[in-house]
Amino acid sequence: MLFVGALGPRKNISRLVQAYARLPAGLRGEVHFVIAGGRGWLNEEVRTLVMALGLNDHIHFVGYVSEQDLPALYAIAIIFAYPSLYEGFGLPVIEAMQCGVPVLTANVSSLPEVAGDAAVCVSPTNIEEIADGLRFLLEDPARRTTLRARGYQQADSFSWERCAQQTLGVYEQVYGRD
Repeated sequence: MLFVGALGPRKNISRLVQAYARLPAGLRGEVHFVIAGGRGWLNEEVRTLVMALGLNDHIHFVGYVSEQDLPALYAIAIIFAYPSLYEGFGLPVIEAMQCGVPVLTANVSSLPEVAGDAAVCVSPTNIEEIADGLRFLLEDPARRTTLRARGYQQADSFSWERCAQQTLGVYEQVYGRD
């Protein structure tokens, strides 16, 4: 299981760790949780929580990962979990989908639009719902296969070229007015 992002409060990693802790012990033994990202502000709470829950052997903080190495990290993940409380866009969700990783994300902010029907969307404030979503994905290979295929299609609907064209269109509308 993989999370990629700066370790800050809005990324909701504490609840994700608590949800992971609620998975059956056998499942946690099979699926380790890798947290990749630079140290954001107020990140020590997450590390303290991991120790308090006795998950040191199951949750691994790998720190910042370069853009060149990220695809390899995504490629070895069974699922990608990103229940952020707020995102302006949610680029890691698209990155995971481009790499064929089934996604669990939040049902708030921009994330449902970014994820479309290619992810499991959960309430980021409901630890039990996050845990159920994780278990659902981890225990259902057919669902992961379906989401992987949908994820490729969803990721293809986003491009920097399309973004530039749409931005230009907005500028033309605004500046075309008197």
